[in-house]
Amino acid sequence: MNVDVTSGDGNKHDVQLYTDISAEWVSGDHGANAQWSYGTIQENASPNAFGPASKATWPASHAPKTYGSATAYALQTSVAHPDQPIHGQGQGQRPTHFRPSRISAAPTSTPSIPANPNTGGIAYHQVYRQQQLNFSETNQQADWGYWYYATENTADLTHQSGADVDVRGQFLANGYLADTTDTDYRAIDDDYPVFGFAVNLGMVNTKASSTLFQLSLHQNYCVRFENTNGNETVPCLWTSYFDSDTAAVGTVYKLFAVTMPTCETARILLQ
Repeated sequence: MNVDVTSGDGNKHDVQLYTDISAEWVSGDHGANAQWSYGTIQENASPNAFGPASKATWPASHAPKTYGSATAYALQTSVAHPDQPIHGQGQGQRPTHFRPSRISAAPTSTPSIPANPNTGGIAYHQVYRQQQLNFSETNQQADWGYWYYATENTADLTHQSGADVDVRGQFLANGYLADTTDTDYRAIDDDYPVFGFAVNLGMVNTKASSTLFQLSLHQNYCVRFENTNGNETVPCLWTSYFDSDTAAVGTVYKLFAVTMPTCETARILLQ
């Protein structure tokens, strides 16, 4: 998601931008325990080179394995899909657990925002289901894999994880986040943990100020099929290109300029 902020009335505006994701992304079972961490990606990773799929060089010699399937087999479905998916409360609507009484009023004057002393690279929140259940889903949400919420690690960036009302309340009251990580790993619906970024855009005028946020799910295995040898589990293709989750996150983030026409852009007009 690329966020453009610009002045619509020709005046300068002092702007702080906030965004977060919640642990509700990691499973449709909100009683499941989530775990998370915060970090930065400093390495300049690049994907391994592969030949075109139609030529003999595909897959590359260092690819994990070549798989084949039988022409006829019986496969039993193990996951029942409900007629109507159940959506997490925190995604796209005001959640019922949001308690305004615990949030301080927005500052009436320009906040004094600390600068990030450790800049460079890509900053990310990682969040995942503690008990990974490969090829399982609850309410049409995968129960395995690792979510990454990332943005550029600039001097104007602050971050925080914790209960929704605490993290959002910190930003509303101060205009920045506390640069702290909650280590009380718990159930998704227990004080709803969120993972936030705040960016101090400073004085914004008619020239757009842009900030890019990237959300991605990384699963080591994403295909399971039945053949004459029984069930086979196939690694996701991205694992043949990258040595780690963070290498993939950093590379794809930097490819935004190439893929920009296909990405979602949020435009905020200040008046």
